[in-house]
Amino acid sequence: CTLKGRRRETQSSTKLARQAQKRHERKRLGGMNGMEERGEKIYSMPLYDMRGAKHKIRHPPRVHIARGYHRHLHFLNEGRAVICISDWQYETETQCHFWEQAAIVLTAELGEELFERAIVLVAGDMASSNNEVLGRASDDVPNIQWLRDSIPQGDVFMLYGNHDDMDESHFRMVNPSSELHCLLPHGGSIEAPLRKSDITKAKRDCTEVASLSSATSPSDESGYGIEVSRTNEAQKSRSDVVEGMKKENKTTSRKRQNRTKKGKQWSKQNPAQARMANFIGELDCISTSTAKNAEPTLRIGAVHGIPSSHDQGLKKIEREQYFEALNGVCSSPIDVLVTHSNPRLPGHEGRVHGDDAPRILDEFLRSAASLHVHGHMHTDPVVSVLAEGKVVVNSDCRIVAFAPANKRTDSCDKR
Repeated sequence: CTLKGRRRETQSSTKLARQAQKRHERKRLGGMNGMEERGEKIYSMPLYDMRGAKHKIRHPPRVHIARGYHRHLHFLNEGRAVICISDWQYETETQCHFWEQAAIVLTAELGEELFERAIVLVAGDMASSNNEVLGRASDDVPNIQWLRDSIPQGDVFMLYGNHDDMDESHFRMVNPSSELHCLLPHGGSIEAPLRKSDITKAKRDCTEVASLSSATSPSDESGYGIEVSRTNEAQKSRSDVVEGMKKENKTTSRKRQNRTKKGKQWSKQNPAQARMANFIGELDCISTSTAKNAEPTLRIGAVHGIPSSHDQGLKKIEREQYFEALNGVCSSPIDVLVTHSNPRLPGHEGRVHGDDAPRILDEFLRSAASLHVHGHMHTDPVVSVLAEGKVVVNSDCRIVAFAPANKRTDSCDKR
C-alpha cells in the first residue's frame, strides 16, 4: 500500500528491509527434530518500526519463508504460494508500514509473480484502534484493503478473531482475479483455484440454511454454467444477505432468546454486531470451478472467533456451538483448516491450558486437512510437522510464507 507523505521513510524502510533480508536469509528455525535432513527449511527475517512515532512497536512481526513442505502439503506442487498472517494488532497505517517491508522480502524470496498470485490466509485479530492500547479496549474493524490491493492477481481470505469487530463491507469484499469473497464462512468451506489457467474461472455462491426458508432460489443467469451443491433449498446472494441484516425477523429473535445471560446483554449493547453474527452463522458458502476438466483447487474450511461460555458475535462463540461448527468443517473434505483459536501441540502442556485447545488439535488430526493455520497465542515453533501430511502453522504476529515446489525454490534451497 502507499502512504501519503512518507516517501523518504519508505525509501529508508526499503533499504533496511533489503539489508535484513541478506543478513538473515540463512537463519533457520526448526519445526521439529530432523527437519533439515528432510529438506524442510525456514528462513526468518525481522521487520523494523521506522515510523519515528512517539510510541514505538516493541514486537514487530517477523517474516518466515518455509521451503520444502510440499511433501506434506500437496497443494504446494501446483505453483501457488500460501502466506499466513494474523494478530497484527496495530493501527492500519502501522500495518501498511510493516507490510511495505515484508513485501520486499517476499518478492525477493518468492519472486514477483508468485508473490502477486499468492493465497493469503488471515487468521484474525488484524485490527487495533490505537497502538498504545492493548486488550479489549483496542478492538476495531479490520481493514485489509491494503493487503487485498498489494496482490492484484492473488486471493485474500479472512476470518474474525476475538478482537475483531464485524463490518458489512467485509461481506461484499471480493478478490478481483478469482471473484471469490474474502470473508470465509463460519463453519463452512470454499474452494480456491490453484492453477493460473483456472483463476479467472472461479465463482462463488452462498447457500442459506433452511431456517431462512422465505428466501427464493435464484436461477443461474451468469452464463458460466456453474454447478452449485445445494445442501438446503433456500439460496441468497451476498448482497441479499447484507440487506437482510438490517431487518429484524423471527429467526433472529428466536436465536437471541437461546443465548446465555451474558450473551443477551452483549447483544442488546451491540445489536448490529449480533445481527451480522447471526447471518454469517446461517451461511454455507460453496465455491466451484467452471473448468470442464478436474482442475486442482484448495479447499479451505474456517471457524471464526474463540470458544467461550457465552456468545459475543463472532469474537466469542458459545462452546457447544463452536465445536459443532468445527466438527462440521473437519468432517468435510478440506485441505486447509483456518481458525483463530489455537490448538495445544505436544510440549505445550505447561503453557496452553484448558480443554479447548486439545479438542481443536484432535479435530484437525482426524480431519482430511493437511494444514492448520491459527493465531491467538504466540508460541514456537512457527511451523510444526505433527505427522506425515499434518502441519500446524502459528501465524500470530508473523508472516509465514510457504514457497511452492518449483525451480526457484529448488535453487534457493541450494544457496
